[in-house]
Amino acid sequence: MPLTSRFAPMVAKESQVFISRIIGLPIVDAKGDQVGRVKDVVCYLRADGRAPRVKGLVAELFARARIFVPMVRVHDISSHQVAILGQVDTRRFQRRQAEVLVAADLFDRSIARDKPTKILDVAMHQVRNREWELASVALRSSTRAGRFGFGGRGTPEVVSWKEVPDLILQTGRRTTAHLVAEFSDMKPADIAQELHDLEPERRAAVIEVLDNQMLAEALEELPEDEQV
Repeated sequence: MPLTSRFAPMVAKESQVFISRIIGLPIVDAKGDQVGRVKDVVCYLRADGRAPRVKGLVAELFARARIFVPMVRVHDISSHQVAILGQVDTRRFQRRQAEVLVAADLFDRSIARDKPTKILDVAMHQVRNREWELASVALRSSTRAGRFGFGGRGTPEVVSWKEVPDLILQTGRRTTAHLVAEFSDMKPADIAQELHDLEPERRAAVIEVLDNQMLAEALEELPEDEQV
């Protein structure tokens, strides 16, 4: 299966993956069986000038139901498929506060610049094992209208995520008490993903007040090399 891309001429750095190129790719399990296709990528904004963290993928199953696949389950991303390991929660995907769906929320969005500009694509890169962040954004500006009132399309430009206001956290963070309250309605695998995505200082604060049983069950869901 050829690589799917809205903007084939655009080539990412070797360490980056443009998200439009994985939308629609099959998701396969450890046996090589297809479980669905990539529908979108979920990220969340972070304070203190940190790049948005990629939480996981929205997968569309054959019944057209959509589920969430955390990045800790993603083993490999290639030009023709996304391979996952372990079990995934088959509950219907429900978007949470402060989450951003890259394709649905950002693709084709207009941003404020000196001339009309839209987001074409967003690239993510792997910062460490099973951890991904948004890295850069592909933009296209409209050229000035000619004598007949028609404007052209400029050459795509790839910039840092920091140049896109929509990717900079503007609102306050959830409190530790708020996070712990949310955990009471979540499965251990979801709690593990939330803990995995927190900054170290916040993670330590949450763990300090989290119920021991709940914490133990959540830690069991993490890969062995991250159970610290």
